[in-house]
Amino acid sequence: MELIVGLAGRRGSGKTTVAQALASRGFATTAFGDVVRREATRLGRNTNTESLQELGAELITVWGWERFCGEVLAQARHARRIAVDGFRHSEAVATFRRLFGERFRLVFLKLPDPIRYERLQKRGEFQPQLSDSHPVEAETSQLEALADAVVEVDAADPVTEIMTALGLKG
Repeated sequence: MELIVGLAGRRGSGKTTVAQALASRGFATTAFGDVVRREATRLGRNTNTESLQELGAELITVWGWERFCGEVLAQARHARRIAVDGFRHSEAVATFRRLFGERFRLVFLKLPDPIRYERLQKRGEFQPQLSDSHPVEAETSQLEALADAVVEVDAADPVTEIMTALGLKG
């Protein structure tokens, strides 16, 4: 593993879209949410946002941060460059930094709230502003201060901006 780019940002800020764009530049992609959804399915649990947030908290308590982060990387472990979608906790950032040192870089994605809310409404959330008050989402905003790069997603080419900010080619 040469490089892990962690993507953080509020819900609807474009993390998954940016991860997909990084995939087109040779990055393997994985996501915290994939692990939680997989476990929800395995356990026969509901997969709505609230249930997944609750299960994520349970997994962190039962597994601990190192195992949880390891599960996130499991499918992409042999890739040279990996984009990890969905950092929402400072403890996850600290775990990745402890395990991977300089090979881990955190990017915080920003998007104006009206655009985020419009995206979330298109996904079927009728009161997206309320999701910002959830404890998980409240912690997400604190990750901006921990980021190696902060990128405005409504820029012309956020992926090129990320690559440049991290000093990457290709």
